[in-house]
Amino acid sequence: MRRQGLSRAAGHDGHMNLQRAAAALLAGLVLAGCGGGAAPSRNEPAATPSKTPKTRVQSCIESVDYWAKEILKAGRDQGFDYQEMGLSDAQYRMVREVVDQAKPVRQRDGLAAALALVDKEAPRLCKAHYATATATPTGGTGGWPNG
Repeated sequence: MRRQGLSRAAGHDGHMNLQRAAAALLAGLVLAGCGGGAAPSRNEPAATPSKTPKTRVQSCIESVDYWAKEILKAGRDQGFDYQEMGLSDAQYRMVREVVDQAKPVRQRDGLAAALALVDKEAPRLCKAHYATATATPTGGTGGWPNG
């Protein structure tokens, strides 16, 4: 009987050792992944700083341009609200305005002409909006988030 108890204990210890070994291996892999690898050679360029953050106007232009084009390409509004699109209230109104201007152009001159109109109008609307937006945290334009 005593022998069975020892074998169970030995089996339990072996299982614990296996768990410890697996945990150590996992920790080693995580640490190796965080190490960044080898240092760059003399022939490799030094790391460059990250890009300058986009301005509010640049972000607006990209968002309005993207969503207006998505709506025009689909041929109809997909039913997303401004929050699902990741837009502010003001940006959503700009998307609606650009799409309303581009729909007749699409019908008359085709999709390429409508998309070209978006490329022209999105920057104009965003620049005009942010030129007049107040410097308050909420931007004073109504809706949330503003901007």
